[in-house]
Amino acid sequence: MKTAACAAALLFFCFNVVADMRVFLKTNPAGDVTKGTPITFTATLGGNQIGVFDKSRMRYSFTAQRTWPCADSILIPNGVGAPGQSARRGSDTVTWTPRKAGNYTFEVAVDYLPPPKMPNLPTQRLGTGRAVNFKVKPTAGFSGMLWPTFAPASNATAPVNLKLSVSAVGTLIINTTTSHPLIPVRLIARVDCQGGCNPPSCTGDGYAAVCSFQLPAAGTYSFSAAADQVSPTDCDWLGSASAPLGSYVAK
Repeated sequence: MKTAACAAALLFFCFNVVADMRVFLKTNPAGDVTKGTPITFTATLGGNQIGVFDKSRMRYSFTAQRTWPCADSILIPNGVGAPGQSARRGSDTVTWTPRKAGNYTFEVAVDYLPPPKMPNLPTQRLGTGRAVNFKVKPTAGFSGMLWPTFAPASNATAPVNLKLSVSAVGTLIINTTTSHPLIPVRLIARVDCQGGCNPPSCTGDGYAAVCSFQLPAAGTYSFSAAADQVSPTDCDWLGSASAPLGSYVAK
């Protein structure tokens, strides 16, 4: 009975103290990095009651969540042992090297183990800290060049329902007599129009990024694109490019 009462009192105390806790996550480097560059994460805790906790009983779980161009979640190892266990060991600092480029959100969750004499008490979540909008940039540049295809061709009679396809084209020279086309990659392209298109911009996604525009009146319309190349196998961000796509005349 006495043990149960002590446990209840401890739980009440912990829940009230935990409500006062704050968790912060710091990255080094603090800003964007190139793929393959190590990133060090450090978790710190704040709050008026931080002194009541035994730091040796704190456990840190670090996660890297890629939000673009695809969603990935990676449990960052922290300690020695199997991956699922090692990510909950006691170090408040870890170093991790990203293998894919993209936009990331990093998170640390801090848990507190119950006292050894009260193993049946639940583990307490002290809080979580985040670092958001962290960009890991590609190591290589854009392959090929942006190439537009207009359908119908220029000089159509207004109003024109225009389909504009943007692809990355070029050749890799193998020797003096042979060339091979670039391996197809996924293309995410934002196409902008000047001259009164509807809509004024469009985002296409695929081996060819396809956008549709309505050209309401006769005139000259100008198009440009900013595009990202993405691996079709593992969704790694490969490179970026921007370029004018030329003009289109509606009669």
